[in-house]
Amino acid sequence: MAALDEDEMERLDGRGIYDYRKISINLGHERGHAEVAIGNTRVLCQVSAEVVKPSGNRPTEGVLYFNVELSPMASASFEAGRSSPQSVQLSRYLEHAVKDSGAVDVETLCILADEKVWSIRVDVHVLDHCGGLATACSVAAIVALSHFRHPHATLVGEEVTIHSEQDHPPVPLKIYHMPICIAVAFFLDGKYMLLDPSWQEEREMDGSLTIGMNVHRDVCLLSTSGKVPLTKEQIMRCTQVASVKVAEMTEVIKKALAEESAPKQEKESTPMETDSSILTASRQQESVTLPPKSEKQPSASRSTKKKKKAVDVVSLAKDTAGIGLGGSSAWSDNDDVTVDRTRRKQVQQKKVEDGDNDSGEEETIVLTGESF
Repeated sequence: MAALDEDEMERLDGRGIYDYRKISINLGHERGHAEVAIGNTRVLCQVSAEVVKPSGNRPTEGVLYFNVELSPMASASFEAGRSSPQSVQLSRYLEHAVKDSGAVDVETLCILADEKVWSIRVDVHVLDHCGGLATACSVAAIVALSHFRHPHATLVGEEVTIHSEQDHPPVPLKIYHMPICIAVAFFLDGKYMLLDPSWQEEREMDGSLTIGMNVHRDVCLLSTSGKVPLTKEQIMRCTQVASVKVAEMTEVIKKALAEESAPKQEKESTPMETDSSILTASRQQESVTLPPKSEKQPSASRSTKKKKKAVDVVSLAKDTAGIGLGGSSAWSDNDDVTVDRTRRKQVQQKKVEDGDNDSGEEETIVLTGESF
């Protein structure tokens, strides 16, 4: 592909060749309702669910259906009450990029195998067509699916119960990744390329390449239109540019979903703060009851200290050190110890004279602490 200086090329709206128009995402109060605007292109998406019987060849998988409607309200080129080739093409883009790539886990939509599953229907309505419908529809579909919640269902035997939102919180869809379609327009037999073409540029382009990709750079869709022969280098260049734009759009989507769920998290955090205040109050009550206990504790500590002093006095380690088994002892220079040893010898001599060789009384005399 020939190199193109961005300063030498001017688009009608003043953008660069790789620039996207401003993207805005609005989520409705109802779950699964999303409105996406890319420039002046506006798309509305609504996700709904119902319980149906699964297909015979996939009895444990739910149904995921996409439908794109183009009405004369969006553009005068669309006819009312008829599905145009462009609407069919956009529906297939969404089906290949989202469903066939495994972005949504359809096995989690199974309620009872071969009997009842959830059928998720994604209806995309184009409100204003100013170019870039593939990107707008894919962003609206993935945002609405991420925002959607279906009722909780329980199975008892073969009886299925669908709970209301008051009885049980609704269940979100399990989404593994967010594929987004990026459109690239080619001019002058593929010599020049533009990203996110407007409807004026789409009317004059020679061909286009639509790439469905997620943030992990997995190519989920690759479709060409027109009569422009594309080389391998051109396709690789387009996928590199698309990976950058997909990463930027994914951040915008996640930010919109986070801002929408932020107020609910604050409401849910309110009882947590109440619980923490209750715990704090209980701790204060425990601290109030501590003083009576603390009054009894000093007596216990005093008795403990007395016992420790008695143990220190009658410690075998001191006696052992005194007889030299523990090395040199600082007690050897103590006069009290010398007096104690003298008394012990006198008691032993007296016992020998009396014919009593019981050592129990000796130990009793030593433990009285009279020599200390």
